[in-house]
Amino acid sequence: MGLFRWPLVGTGLAFLFGTFLNWHWRRRATPGKANWALTMMMCVFIYCAHVALGVFAPVLGSKPLAAAIQREFRPGDVIVSDGEYANTSSINFYTREQMLILNGRINGLWYGSLFPDAPPIFLDDVTLDSWIVIEDSGRISMTMDRFSIPNRFEGVLQETIRFLDSSGYMQKLCSIQIRRL
Repeated sequence: MGLFRWPLVGTGLAFLFGTFLNWHWRRRATPGKANWALTMMMCVFIYCAHVALGVFAPVLGSKPLAAAIQREFRPGDVIVSDGEYANTSSINFYTREQMLILNGRINGLWYGSLFPDAPPIFLDDVTLDSWIVIEDSGRISMTMDRFSIPNRFEGVLQETIRFLDSSGYMQKLCSIQIRRL
């Protein structure tokens, strides 16, 4: 809370003084000054919000998770995102590698994924199971909710799964590596 305290105080003071000065100058029939008070209030608020996002970037972002994947990534490896793509889109950005999406035909990507010229990056549970056996080179780095790991890989030997790192809100996202059978 220490690093976040001053942006929070700055936001509170900006709204307190900005709204008070706006009200004060509007009652005095000087709307130009009132508008400048609102403008300055919003500038201070945006600056404080920017600083606060910088404080929470390690918690909100997935850059540490992408760095862990990139340290272990070798040619022939594949990165698979389990679930909604919006949760792991920054991993695709930081690693600069093509990412497959498991069970990701939901929300915004659903409509575009049905087009004939859509890239073949969408997998479901059945195609993932057959794909793991068919492909023989490299490893799979999966990014998923850490609580679904035991349920998803019941049939896979535990020594083939290696936990890489975790990141995100409440340590929800994690990355594991699966050696292909």
